[in-house]
Amino acid sequence: MLYIMRHGKTDWNADRRLQGSEDIPLNEEGRQMARDARKKYGDLRFDICYCSPLQRAQETAEIFLEGSGTPILTDDRLREMGFGMYEGTEHVTQKPECPVYTLFHDPVHYHAVDGAESLEHLYARSGSFIHDVLTPEFVSGKNVLIVAHGALDCSLICQYEEIPLEHFWDQLLGNCELRRLVSSANVRKQILQNVICKFYRMHTNECGAVFLLFFAGNLRIHDQCFCHNDHLFSEKAFMPLRHTDSHA
Repeated sequence: MLYIMRHGKTDWNADRRLQGSEDIPLNEEGRQMARDARKKYGDLRFDICYCSPLQRAQETAEIFLEGSGTPILTDDRLREMGFGMYEGTEHVTQKPECPVYTLFHDPVHYHAVDGAESLEHLYARSGSFIHDVLTPEFVSGKNVLIVAHGALDCSLICQYEEIPLEHFWDQLLGNCELRRLVSSANVRKQILQNVICKFYRMHTNECGAVFLLFFAGNLRIHDQCFCHNDHLFSEKAFMPLRHTDSHA
């Protein structure tokens, strides 16, 4: 399973200042939030945690996972979205004259200026993290925790669950809120392809001849498929296409 969390509160959160790539630490309320989250979600176990390199996310992960033995790895692709010269601006959602205002009210039409990061670039780096890290970890059957930031988390959720950009901020997590990611059909297809490739490589003889063949169109997937300990499962299983379905 894949889980995602936003960091605890900082003084800049409290002041409604735009943080972005600024490396702002947790305040004491934020640290207590992480401790409270540890108690609230204490029944969950994680095999690995991937975390933003910014200290507010790292400290959240360290407090939340304290005593669990879960390894924490940082990945630069999990940094918060950059807002350029507007980082540090207070109450930006109430200032129409600020270019970043559009990001929060109409993300579809947001255009980054003055050193700010575009949504296209944000999606590219978080999307590469999904492809390079999350998908292989999911295939291996691990429980994975991601600890990052507001906009970054939204970009991961929207891509992983195929949520339109106009609903970007509807996915915003509260500080230290935990959410389980539910993969979209396309992500499940990508995961399945990875599993098939892995299984394909495992089933060869000494000469490299393949015994297992997958014919296009011969199988279809019903409901959500998932992997655990190198085995593929499905709530309704794989079902062969009937001849009457072949042109549907």
